[in-house]
Amino acid sequence: MLNNNFSFAFLFMLIQFSSSEILNGQILQFRTVCKLPSELKESSGLISNNHGATFWSHNDSDGKKIIYEIDSTCKLLRQVFIKNAISIDWEDITQDPSGNMYIGDFGNNNLNRKDLTIYKIPNPSLIVEDTIIAESIYFTYLNQFDFPPANDQKNFDMEAMIWYRDSLHLFSTNRTTPFSGYTYHHVLPDKPGQYQTILRDSVVTGLGSMFQNWVTGAALSPNDNKLMLLSYDRGWLFSPFDPEHMIQNPRLVTFSNFSQTEGICFTSNNDLWITDELQSGIGGKLYHADLSQIIATNNLNFNSFQIYPNPSSNFIYINENNIQQIKLYSYDGLEIDLPFGSIDHRMDISTLVNGFYILKLQKNNTWYSFKLIKS
Repeated sequence: MLNNNFSFAFLFMLIQFSSSEILNGQILQFRTVCKLPSELKESSGLISNNHGATFWSHNDSDGKKIIYEIDSTCKLLRQVFIKNAISIDWEDITQDPSGNMYIGDFGNNNLNRKDLTIYKIPNPSLIVEDTIIAESIYFTYLNQFDFPPANDQKNFDMEAMIWYRDSLHLFSTNRTTPFSGYTYHHVLPDKPGQYQTILRDSVVTGLGSMFQNWVTGAALSPNDNKLMLLSYDRGWLFSPFDPEHMIQNPRLVTFSNFSQTEGICFTSNNDLWITDELQSGIGGKLYHADLSQIIATNNLNFNSFQIYPNPSSNFIYINENNIQQIKLYSYDGLEIDLPFGSIDHRMDISTLVNGFYILKLQKNNTWYSFKLIKS
């Protein structure tokens, strides 16, 4: 969760004009499905029920000990009160194959919490009552000794969690200064009790902007083969997922939208859903994308293209001689007709409105997608 004193509109502008953060990764097109009900203004976690027939979500820091069931049109179906729990900063939710749910009250923006808890509840779909009694999984981090730690050790906030083989896997939200880019992978049992996490591994998501490279959510596909770690305008896809070796290089996937995305789940091995918080009039919606868009392009070499400068206010240059076609799209999917110089390899973008665009290049009958910023 962002600090309430931090303007989301300012964050959007900050990232929009950060030239060091533009990564030529594959772009995953999300479509807006529906607007979340007013009760879910801070949707911070998401799981699916009955293969996407309905979803469960929760707010992060409104103090209400409630999970909400919605359908695929965002109609609010049910509110379930969680008894024997408190809500300090609920950041994620996951479930096991039996339908038991785990709610992570482990948001830790100031890095000084000593009451980190995961609440385990039975499958609400099997219970008629709208009140469920939770069991508690209390935990601390094996490698945290100071509360709060020094600036360069501030990697004990947590906003992402999955269930896998009788264990809960947690992924840290890095708040270090200077930003180290590491996300820690912690593991603990899924049984009620008091534990210290096991630090299983770590992975570098990026070394630039904190707001683009910290982790805000996680989801595992039904076949346990794909793990997606989430941030505000991108994700990191681990496929195949190997919990013993998270150090493997993940596949960077940039999203076709930017917002405070924190909820994420799969409904099939390729159907990915996300929710975002409503901030400064932005977000508060449910989105869907088909991962097969990018899975089919597993062997692309994006480093063979050079697109510069990016961001740009006037012209961009594409250092590639064998381009068959070039197409430019706005982020809402509208194609934009701009001339491209086949000799000087230059495109004039001075007439575009400032913002994000998608540049698609065809080479050897294969399409490549890039994020372009007009500033």
